Amino acid sequence: MNLKNIPKFLFVLLIFLTGCAGITTVSPFNQENIDRIYVGMSANSVRQIFGAPNEVRTATCGSNTSSGSWVCETWKYQTENRFIFNDFVFSVDTNEPGLNGKKLNNWTVRRR
Repeated sequence: MNLKNIPKFLFVLLIFLTGCAGITTVSPFNQENIDRIYVGMSANSVRQIFGAPNEVRTATCGSNTSSGSWVCETWKYQTENRFIFNDFVFSVDTNEPGLNGKKLNNWTVRRR
């Protein structure tokens, strides 16, 4: 790089970094949205607030409970830290297909 071009390069770099500093992403996992969550909430409502999950897992839950086992589905949402996920666990009514047949059973929202 020619020494004459260094001031121009630094100016362009400064403009670029200043522009990037104003870019922020708004996480749907803010206090207002977290306060809207409740046990029994439909999966459709959760999806409207937080969007589509990054990962979905279906399993059998409660096999050691007195009421017996049930089908559960866990939705995982990746946070800003790629190793930390927010989890929502739904009980699945196998007789009612779609998102409305899934009711929120429990959740874990992690914060920094």
